[in-house]
Amino acid sequence: MYQSTITLFINEWRKQMDKTMRELNKMDLFTTISHINGTNAVKVFLKSPIELPNAVAKIKEIPNISQYYTQPDHLKEVSDAIENHEFFKAFTLCSSLYESFGTNILIKHFKENLSLNSDKLEKLGVVGVIIMLYTHRLIAEGTYSDMISVNSLRNDLVHDYLVSLSSEKIQKRLKENIPKITRSLKKLDEINERMSKK
Repeated sequence: MYQSTITLFINEWRKQMDKTMRELNKMDLFTTISHINGTNAVKVFLKSPIELPNAVAKIKEIPNISQYYTQPDHLKEVSDAIENHEFFKAFTLCSSLYESFGTNILIKHFKENLSLNSDKLEKLGVVGVIIMLYTHRLIAEGTYSDMISVNSLRNDLVHDYLVSLSSEKIQKRLKENIPKITRSLKKLDEINERMSKK
């Protein structure tokens, strides 16, 4: 199951950590609560993503929490959608991630080039992003082909309201494209992580 996490930062954490951990445990909203040793950070894993608004409201009531941020795991959300045969969700989210990851990679790649700013890159759309990633040799031909194929099926699922997921043709395309989703998102995530460390 797709899981959201919240990272919390605690004021006066050496004094307040035990009290904060007890308060978080009482909420019964989390599968795991872990303190990151030597820091004022605590990471909590929600039992269900739909509990996020409730968890945030309760966290706000704890006075010694100075700030927090949520961190969804979109790659896990895509794989869960595939596992649950929610193919429309999997393919639409995948294309959104192509655009988001891809734009981020392109912005990092062009950060030295003053003539190309992030506003121009953000207006490319998913196909434009895929093409730019490939033409600038940021992705290999196999990843490019996977992404184009997945996005093409996504377009058919979104724009052809008469398409039936049970048709033989669509079933064949789903079977061909599901591994492509996993490969291509993994590759984009790796590139994004690598470029973030530069």
